[in-house]
Amino acid sequence: MHLTPFALSGLLIIITFLPLLILLVIKGKTKVARMFTLHIFAILWWGIGSFLAGTINHPQKVLIILNTAVCGVIFISVSLLHAVMILTNKYSKALIYFIYLQAFYFLAITIKGEML
Repeated sequence: MHLTPFALSGLLIIITFLPLLILLVIKGKTKVARMFTLHIFAILWWGIGSFLAGTINHPQKVLIILNTAVCGVIFISVSLLHAVMILTNKYSKALIYFIYLQAFYFLAITIKGEML
């Protein structure tokens, strides 16, 4: 295994966000905590993907891993905005539907291979 700076950043994300995710899954019972758990999961998904992409030497496998990891990246900002809207009681269903529609659109074109 060869550790690049990209893999090191992914490893640091895993080390910091995995315990936080476990804690939130066990202790987080409110709606905000559950929504923030999805945010942490999206970050962790990206961290795992970047760690794997940084440690593998086969270019085709790296492309597949990064394509999968980008799926988590798409939902980082969406889930954070959703959690903040719940936290601040500034909830707008129209805006939530719109941002999730955009996220799923970009997820679909990423999975189809048209994004990267």
